[in-house]
Amino acid sequence: MKKGDSMDQRSTSKKISGRPSGRPSETLPGRLSGTRAGTSRGAFSMHRELFGRMFGAGSVNPVLGLVAIIILAGSFSVLMYNTFTREDPEVLTVNGKEYPWDGIFDRFEMAEMDGNEGIRISELVRDSGLKDPESRNHRIIAADGYQRTVAWDDLENGLLLRDRSVYFRDLPRQFHVKDVAEVTAI
Repeated sequence: MKKGDSMDQRSTSKKISGRPSGRPSETLPGRLSGTRAGTSRGAFSMHRELFGRMFGAGSVNPVLGLVAIIILAGSFSVLMYNTFTREDPEVLTVNGKEYPWDGIFDRFEMAEMDGNEGIRISELVRDSGLKDPESRNHRIIAADGYQRTVAWDDLENGLLLRDRSVYFRDLPRQFHVKDVAEVTAI
């Protein structure tokens, strides 16, 4: 600078050159190269940096990536197994006695409860020949293995619906087992 230049002229010339006044352009650790300290980065560069940190070279990142791939592969394989190996049973088994699904609703009297129409589960249990069913609890098992145990009083207020699910007036939805395959006294 020349001796006669004022301070305003010097700071203006430095700003025009693209460098902040008094500091050289530098990259801070952890930032992408080419970005200056104190400047805002665009969304694309932040995503690129985050992706680089997650999947880039380092001692921890490959292990985390491998763990994520194993979890995803395991979840997908369980989903596929359950989807393709599940067979709809053609019979409902009640205490060892089999009732074909295609004729079960013609065999028993239909009942209505809270807008749902089906056959009383208690009638099925009585028809199965079980002695003294009132003194026992009963387990309802779905085709996929999901099961719930209910008392006789609740079973008397339960219906087997045409969609192969059960409905209980006084029990929460967790007891409304779908795709019922078996009812067993325990």
